[in-house]
Amino acid sequence: MRLANWDWAIVVVYAVVIIVVGLRAGRNQHTSEGYFLAGRRLRWPFIGASIYAANISTEHFVGLAGVGYVTGLAIGSYEWIAVFCLIPLIVLFLPFYIKNRIYTVPEFLERRFNPSVRLAFSGFMVVLSVLAKISTSLWAASLVFHEILGWNQYAVIWGVGLATALYTMKGGLSAVVFTDAIQTVVLIAAAIIMTALGLYRLGGLEALQAKLDPAMFSMIKPATDPDNPWPGIFIGVFFVGTFYFSMDQVLVQRVFAAKNLNEGRLGATFCAFLKTLNPIILVGPGLIAAALYPGLSKGDLAYPTMLANLMPVGLLGLTVAGISAALMGHLSATYNSIATLVTRDFYLKFRPQADQDRQILVGRIAVVSVFALGAFWAPVIGGFGSLFIYIQTVSAYLMMPFAGIFLFAVFCKRINAAGVLACMAAALLLAPLVMFNSRLVVAKHTAAKSALELLEMSASQLPLATDKLLASGKALTENAEASGAVFSGSVLPDARALLNAPEKEVEALNNDYRTALRDTPAVAATENMQAAKRRWVERNSPALFAGLLPIAREVQAAVARNPAAGFLPLMDHPLLRPWLHCAMVVALLCMVALVAVSLLTPPPPAEKLVNTTVSSLWGQEAKAMPEDPMMAIESCWYKDYRLWLTIVSVGTAVAWYIMR
Repeated sequence: MRLANWDWAIVVVYAVVIIVVGLRAGRNQHTSEGYFLAGRRLRWPFIGASIYAANISTEHFVGLAGVGYVTGLAIGSYEWIAVFCLIPLIVLFLPFYIKNRIYTVPEFLERRFNPSVRLAFSGFMVVLSVLAKISTSLWAASLVFHEILGWNQYAVIWGVGLATALYTMKGGLSAVVFTDAIQTVVLIAAAIIMTALGLYRLGGLEALQAKLDPAMFSMIKPATDPDNPWPGIFIGVFFVGTFYFSMDQVLVQRVFAAKNLNEGRLGATFCAFLKTLNPIILVGPGLIAAALYPGLSKGDLAYPTMLANLMPVGLLGLTVAGISAALMGHLSATYNSIATLVTRDFYLKFRPQADQDRQILVGRIAVVSVFALGAFWAPVIGGFGSLFIYIQTVSAYLMMPFAGIFLFAVFCKRINAAGVLACMAAALLLAPLVMFNSRLVVAKHTAAKSALELLEMSASQLPLATDKLLASGKALTENAEASGAVFSGSVLPDARALLNAPEKEVEALNNDYRTALRDTPAVAATENMQAAKRRWVERNSPALFAGLLPIAREVQAAVARNPAAGFLPLMDHPLLRPWLHCAMVVALLCMVALVAVSLLTPPPPAEKLVNTTVSSLWGQEAKAMPEDPMMAIESCWYKDYRLWLTIVSVGTAVAWYIMR
């Protein structure tokens, strides 16, 4: 796909506007509070837009549409549950953060526990941000731009990453927030236009519903669903999201900078409203693509295919600007938060007398350093797909226990630093262990499932589906050893090699299909592609079955001899196989360690419980404290966050019930 001159003009104008606004917004930064927290003067529209922009990255456009293409709207549950994940921040944690005038989330942990807990948590967040946020966002974005526009991946990583680092380094949080406001408008506008054009081409919502299976529109899946089980969504993802929106410095730093408590609460509520749009404008294009272009080989091609075939000149440039906005908003938020953590939690521990200019300088050095580390690490993590998945999954496993630490900290006075450190240690030990066991369980059941599919296909009189035959064959050869089956000689390598040539043929067919869609009506192009795939089946299925069926039979026999999977037998229960449910088990065990160690060791000192537990927020202690203008309750009814939070949360719950 090539950009026309008008598209390039829009992209260049957008880039210039963002850089100029970022540099101008950050002028005259002479205090650490001004640099790291925008002088604590932010209003709710900027707070909400900035949280939203920080939470969305480039891979959301392609990834959410891709999953929507394959499985439907259910992946949008991750977006709607965010509305309820923001409630603990709005109602519970934000008053603590504003009252204590803190710069970082770990600073709150020091006030509640001790410096060791603060440093441990801050160090974890810095490492996690470099390894699992900056580098993965840069690599994923470079893949998106390479697939869609053919841009060089390294040019994207260093060009976009460096430009974002420069205005973030110069302007601090002010630059981040004001550019985020523009980027939020651009990325939402681009997503809405894409969705609207797709529906127009299709003939409207009724045409979409007529062409797709009704199950594609369901937002709630069974408890045994491997990816979106409803208990995992409503409980597991709720706690993961609570961590991200209430305790992750990248997102929470914006509300630290609120002019007062009500502005912070309104900003978070505004972000909740924006998140309700995502199933429609980010997942919706995937369903539209499934109706318009049903022959795509994989879901991740849905968004690029719609870009190539729907977006006219000018609007294509706006969409590319929207994708860039998602990346730059996420990167700038992460850069700024890491700079704040490094400066406030580490540098000032060793140089507590450092002046304001020195703190700002250290923050700027931190921005450049984390950009460079992320850019160098991005190709490494991209070259090892399993490492990318491992880091992302482990971080998700750790979020639930950390959310539990914060919740116990504010609700239970008996929880102490020893219990928190024990909980962290348990999480770091159990998360990789249970995750590895979960991978073994999934691999064995995947092998058994693909073996059964191949045996059924070989005996069926129905026409074979090319993509299903190829996918089942790949899944079988990749997971056969996990079944416990023993293969002699080079049986498995030969079977993998057998799949290579047919796989390349199918890839060529899919590329031809995407090219044909630009010049041929979608219906005719799809029919031609399906005819070509039928010919592919006639040529390749005899050899594929000859090589794969012996492996399938051996896998079935091995599973019949020993149906258990993994080294933790309990985790093989159907309800515990979804990875979200495994993460919930880890969180439960970590909470047991937190409570047990806290009860077996001395309670925390009384001074650690002031302004850090709910009794100082809602109890008698709160009434005895002097009034704080930052904590004042809004008297104007339409400016009261409670009205808007009720509307957004109830509206989301009703929509979810309707879409169940």
